[in-house]
Amino acid sequence: MEARLGFFLLLLVTVLQVVVESGYIGCYQDDSTRILPKAVLKDKGMTVQKCQQFCGKKGFKFAGVEYGYECFCGNVLRKCRKRKESDCKMPCSGNKRQTCGGPWRISIYTSKPSNCKGKCHKNGICKRGRCRCKRGYTGDGINACSKLGYLGCYRDDSTRILSKAILQDKGMTVQKCQQFCGKKGFKFAGVEYGYECFCGNVLRKYRKRKESDCKTPCSGNKRQTCGGPWRISIYTGKPSNCKGKCHKNGICKRGRCRCKRGYTGDGINACSKLGYIGCYWDHSTRILSKAKLQDKGKPSNCKGKCHKNGICKRGRCRCNRGYTGDGINACSICPLGWKSYGSSCYFFSQTTATWNDAKRKCITKNSMLAEVVSYGERDFLRKQASKYAETFWLGGTDSKHEGSWIWATSQSNFIVTGWHTRLVKEPNNQGGNEHCINIHKKLDFEWNDDRCWNSYRYICEKLLV
Repeated sequence: MEARLGFFLLLLVTVLQVVVESGYIGCYQDDSTRILPKAVLKDKGMTVQKCQQFCGKKGFKFAGVEYGYECFCGNVLRKCRKRKESDCKMPCSGNKRQTCGGPWRISIYTSKPSNCKGKCHKNGICKRGRCRCKRGYTGDGINACSKLGYLGCYRDDSTRILSKAILQDKGMTVQKCQQFCGKKGFKFAGVEYGYECFCGNVLRKYRKRKESDCKTPCSGNKRQTCGGPWRISIYTGKPSNCKGKCHKNGICKRGRCRCKRGYTGDGINACSKLGYIGCYWDHSTRILSKAKLQDKGKPSNCKGKCHKNGICKRGRCRCNRGYTGDGINACSICPLGWKSYGSSCYFFSQTTATWNDAKRKCITKNSMLAEVVSYGERDFLRKQASKYAETFWLGGTDSKHEGSWIWATSQSNFIVTGWHTRLVKEPNNQGGNEHCINIHKKLDFEWNDDRCWNSYRYICEKLLV
């Protein structure tokens, strides 16, 4: 009897030692917002160790395995979601002896940071098992850490902290943005979202944020950091050298050729004098009072071409006050509580509903669940949804054929998309039953495929034409 008891005690100690050594924390409930949302790895040969090493190299504290082959990373753990161990019973695809969570159940471990001490660049540091360049330097942290006039990580919003010029490039690098802004004559260059570049001359320093907020790799150089969702990495611009290239009546100013005062032209090929005499003081009696002309351009003739509720103003058809539309085909009044954009009115609900119920409720308002047909409309809806800070249903579905997305009311194919692809690549049909589209607040107000029976707010669209 004592021998059997000793054997079981030895077995129990061995099991506890394995659990402690593996860094196992417990079985947790997951959902579409993800308990560990920062990085994702899907591998048909998934093991616990593979997930731990993946998250450790990324610099995250926790690693979670789910659904047999999925790995998620993060730094924050919501302990209220802990569930009984029997809920996590799906074998890992790469090692059937290990458990990798289950359907919406995730087995969470501490990650295994790699040892990078002594391997980093002289201007780099080993942080969370990964070589990173020191503040003010950029590179991979191992082979290169070069100084690029880095000023810091800042918070951005829809008004833009650097609003004077914009460049979007799928091959974006820090240097490309600096050169773009420098040629435009701006002091500052900011990279955001991995592929966006913004320029400006004024920097609001109170918006500075911690460096860990800017962690999205540049699309053109994964070793460089290009801000993040509403986070912008700001550098000084690199003015181009225009000395000796300007017209004889031009000057090189902020890296750009400009004509001298009293001349007009592009500053390079032409700078012609326009009878300029000098700068004089004027007053209400007018120094030159004989004739007056006000002109902001050469308007086209739009008389007789405008809508009955529109007017021809400065060569362009515009709707009368109180009406909305393009001024030519439509000028209608949006109902109270609706917002106008282009040739449509939009209703942003205050209550939640399933996708099918939202569709029916829009029909009762003589409208439809919103259908996006232009980039401007997509950005308008995203901006409005961010103001409400809520998730909203749109009218898209692939319920008839998986992966073939159409707008439910018009039955038309997508012309424009706005899927989220950074934290999680959407659409991913998680669990095999996500067939309706929403603008999701946890995914930077970009598109997400979701279960149609979930309840969210919704957007109705009423066409004016």
